[in-house]
Amino acid sequence: MRRVCWHRAAERRADMAGLEGAVDVDATVSLLRTRSCEYVHQGILRNILAGSLAFGHRLFKAGILPDDRCRFCSAGCPETALHMFWECPAWQSERGKHSLAIGSYRSDWPNCFKLCGIMTAEVALLPLSSMSEHSVAALATAPDAHLDHEHPAETLLEGKVVVYTDGACIRNQHKALRRAGCGAFWGPGHIQNWSAPLRGHCQTNQRAELQAVVHVLQHEARDVHIKSDSEYVVKGFLHHRLAWRALGWRKVSHRDLWQALDELVEARLPGAVHMSKVKGHATHRDVKAGRVMFIDKTGNDWADFLATTGAAQHAASEHVVQAAKARLLVGRSVQHMMANIVSQRNTIANAFRARAEKPDGSSGGSGSGSGSSSSNSSRASVLTISSDEDCQLVTGLSPCVLRRTARGRRQVVSCVHHQRPSQERLQLHPVLSPSDVSRMTRAAMIPVSRFTAAHADWVLLPARVLQGRGAPSAVD
Repeated sequence: MRRVCWHRAAERRADMAGLEGAVDVDATVSLLRTRSCEYVHQGILRNILAGSLAFGHRLFKAGILPDDRCRFCSAGCPETALHMFWECPAWQSERGKHSLAIGSYRSDWPNCFKLCGIMTAEVALLPLSSMSEHSVAALATAPDAHLDHEHPAETLLEGKVVVYTDGACIRNQHKALRRAGCGAFWGPGHIQNWSAPLRGHCQTNQRAELQAVVHVLQHEARDVHIKSDSEYVVKGFLHHRLAWRALGWRKVSHRDLWQALDELVEARLPGAVHMSKVKGHATHRDVKAGRVMFIDKTGNDWADFLATTGAAQHAASEHVVQAAKARLLVGRSVQHMMANIVSQRNTIANAFRARAEKPDGSSGGSGSGSGSSSSNSSRASVLTISSDEDCQLVTGLSPCVLRRTARGRRQVVSCVHHQRPSQERLQLHPVLSPSDVSRMTRAAMIPVSRFTAAHADWVLLPARVLQGRGAPSAVD
């Protein structure tokens, strides 16, 4: 379904061209998921990824602005997404802070990444040597060889053979590159010690832990006591397995392995299989403190080593690994640059809006009306817009009705008529009741629905209407 939606978006919108290919979801949402992304930028970044930014060219096509030239530079170019992010001189200083994004930029990037920050597998980058990280860390070292004689070749507990199981993942921070392995440890030099890569598309640590337990039950015919450091596997086996079976294994992760495990256990005599949890990655300090037995520490260390070795057996091209890492780094750098540019653009627009706000001490911004002393002392906030360009930067709309948001910001409810902003002076005036909106909009011969009037906190109308008909006195 996701791929179908991407394909339709690519056909319908030019700025989403390239989505019909393979989208690198991990690289696309990496910055959104990280804590380094400031809260104020998360909303901006979501708008960028959705392609919903209201820049000049888009507002002009919607009939809201009289032209599409960029108001933030003197180049006179249309303010498109390409101009704003990659060409506008006003944001050159911000681009300089993101050398990886600028150094990697290529004109043949698909529009979905160049304009919306959506990374695809087809994005061509610079040679990897200029931006790649170091390759995967070395394998975990095996437990100390001189301790082997302290661990028996095989351990029996209450008549059951003890087997330690574990699962491991490498490159865990990259979902597309993550590979898991399984390990089972009977004892030093035991013929049944097992290490193997996890098969299948799902490469997670939990599935690898579960696969190791299934392997032990398939290859150990004696009564067995399995020791695992996975709380997921131990609790699932001891507390949830019977309930999951009664419910038909619905909504159970890795249900195929849980069903196989359940069938293997039920095929044995009652009590033939026992499972307990051991502390993972225990230290000698834990042993001295009595938190774990020494034999359990060494057994779990060996199982972890076998699982890590199994994960490393996955065939992986170094070029593919480095390319995926490079896409992640470049994608985050490009998105960070885009979010900062939009944030700076909003800051400048807000500064202009603050300079345009002029307190009016008269009653509701008019010389007539109620004219009470209380309204004069309240100094109702009236925003005067003196030119067509000011109207574009302050609201980007023609005469309209606005409401107050939870954060005290002004938000448009609806345009009361669809035409470009007029050249006459407009005023933003607060209202107290829907009747105030109805009275003023009727004077301007502009229809407003009852729903819009009921949710209005301000009305933006030509100043002649407010002055000629009298605006209501209100406190902003």
